[in-house]
Amino acid sequence: MKANRFLPSVIFVFVAAGCSASSHGSVPSFSQSVIPQVKQGGPKPITWIQFPSTVNNQGGIVVGSDRDMWFPAPTVGGIARMDMTGKVTTFPLSCFGQYLAVGSDGNFYSPSTCTQGPEIVQVTPSGVEQDFPIPSGDSVFGNGVALGPDGNVWFMEGSHIGRITPTGQISEFRLPTGVGLTNSGVTGGSDGKIWFTESAAHLVGSIDPSSDVLTEYNIPSPPGGSRCDPDTIVSAGDGNLYFDCLVGALGQMSPATPGQVNYILQPWGFKRNVQDVAVGPDQGIWFVSGTGAIIGEYNYKSQTVTGYIPPQSFAGPLSMIAGPDENVWTSAGQNVDVYVLKVLTVNPKTLRFTGIGQQLSFRVTETGTSHWSAQSSNLAVATVAQGGNQRTFVVTAVGSGKCVITVSDTIGNLINVKVTVP
Repeated sequence: MKANRFLPSVIFVFVAAGCSASSHGSVPSFSQSVIPQVKQGGPKPITWIQFPSTVNNQGGIVVGSDRDMWFPAPTVGGIARMDMTGKVTTFPLSCFGQYLAVGSDGNFYSPSTCTQGPEIVQVTPSGVEQDFPIPSGDSVFGNGVALGPDGNVWFMEGSHIGRITPTGQISEFRLPTGVGLTNSGVTGGSDGKIWFTESAAHLVGSIDPSSDVLTEYNIPSPPGGSRCDPDTIVSAGDGNLYFDCLVGALGQMSPATPGQVNYILQPWGFKRNVQDVAVGPDQGIWFVSGTGAIIGEYNYKSQTVTGYIPPQSFAGPLSMIAGPDENVWTSAGQNVDVYVLKVLTVNPKTLRFTGIGQQLSFRVTETGTSHWSAQSSNLAVATVAQGGNQRTFVVTAVGSGKCVITVSDTIGNLINVKVTVP
């Protein structure tokens, strides 16, 4: 779709917090349009797994440098790690916030407000904490944080965007139209700039890490809806920026034409508030609803929206991220839900032998993968070996009893075959 021509942008140049800066006019307004080709593609069959997280996480979830999942653990006042099998380890801290990002140094960074005041908490994967106070004392509650293309971590405050280096040096840049933000997001764009949202001000902005030049853009309202309150923002594989509007729509914007927004509307006959957005392992734009526990995916290549409806026993997802196992992981209160795209199956799932020395086989199926390994939980009951091809495994009965054959791929997905030998 051709975008409408846009007005010249107004650029605001700022220095560190506490210094003044002048603007050369008001923030420009731009036009919106709707991507008309979007059609319903779901609900789509999907495999669901739920792991008890042991902590009531109402915030974010990230992939650590160790390829495990990490998230805030408010019940212990710290951070938690979950491996690919659902095992949880908690690290109590003196302070930690609602959202977190992994820095270029492999440490975790979280904007937080503790007894000392607003600060950025830096935590190593072994749980060593170091706190860095916000120089201006501005609030950081509930706002976004992300690693930028410059190797620094960027975060949103109530009226600033901030930057912290791996050595703990913090710089702040005042937002000219900041109105006490309590919901905002930040991401590194395909153009090398840092892009952020100002939900309460209905704005999207950018800052150039090389010059600290800051620009803001008005966001038009979605068709037939309320004003767009942009919150979470991500940069996708097509080079575009995507942000949620909290009114049942996703906004799509190119860094080359900021302020011109294509809206992706939900085609389900009702509106669900879009609460979080993430780039999935399949490069689709995944989003969660604040009501109804609906998971959605926008495929920018086919311009289709697919709806996923979790089982009723699953809690409403709050935030999501692509896992190292190429599945979608979400925090959901006291649980972590995994929406398995990389579906690994075996046939048959159960092997029942009639005698010692007998051999039976099973076959593995998984799209996009051609190598698996298999291991017996008890070699005194049964052994397993590769069959005539990569998808076939042969199990040999050794002795009476029960065991499981665990099949795994190279990215962390597992499935068990139950074995019984009389």
